[in-house]
Amino acid sequence: MSSVKVWSRWSEISAFGVCFSERTFGRVGGMERDVLTDQRSNIKFLVKLGKNGQEILQMLEMVYGESAMKRRTVYKWVDWFKEGVESVDDDAGEGRPSTSRVDENIQRVYDLVKADRRITTRMTAERLGISNGSVQTILKIDLNMRKLCAKIVPEVLTDEKKQGRVDCCNDWIESVQDPHFGERVITCDEAWIYEYDPETKRQSEEWKHPGSPRTKKAHKSRSKIKTMLIFFFFRYSWSCSS
Repeated sequence: MSSVKVWSRWSEISAFGVCFSERTFGRVGGMERDVLTDQRSNIKFLVKLGKNGQEILQMLEMVYGESAMKRRTVYKWVDWFKEGVESVDDDAGEGRPSTSRVDENIQRVYDLVKADRRITTRMTAERLGISNGSVQTILKIDLNMRKLCAKIVPEVLTDEKKQGRVDCCNDWIESVQDPHFGERVITCDEAWIYEYDPETKRQSEEWKHPGSPRTKKAHKSRSKIKTMLIFFFFRYSWSCSS
């Protein structure tokens, strides 16, 4: 049998008058004991002594330092032990809410999402009878899913339209082989020309000394009077119309 080294350190917390223990265990059969189990045992012991959550948190921080449990976790275990929970393990016990992240619920959540991709977590929680937070954890952690908005595109093309664009491109490729093809190409562009454009905020910047009052300006909208200019480009000339 392989020998197992065990180191124990006892810390006397005189401020609270309690003999508090911190145990660090070596490897046992290739496994390393979780320090959290020791902290839970200490929390259970201190709860039986009548200590409140704040006092227990201070004791854990004095002994374990940065390895101490977070405030929220400490208060959660304090409440459980006060309700009568005896186990210090992660397994669900009497008085502690049972976890909802079981294989059955994970599959049920996946089936609902697969049937309706727009279903909300709240609706899913109501149908399955579990908490909204559990549904979010199952979706993000267990199923590795994220809810994304639809991507806005100019037009959703059907297969027929896609094929039409492919045929058009093939015709262009064949036409380019003609050396005089560029002479028959006419391109067009258009632009709206407004009567005036309001001054931008950056254009109104001025150098000021500290304490100098800022210049004020009224909000102005872009001119409603506008003209469209259309440009036609040829190989040897161009024209403009409005």
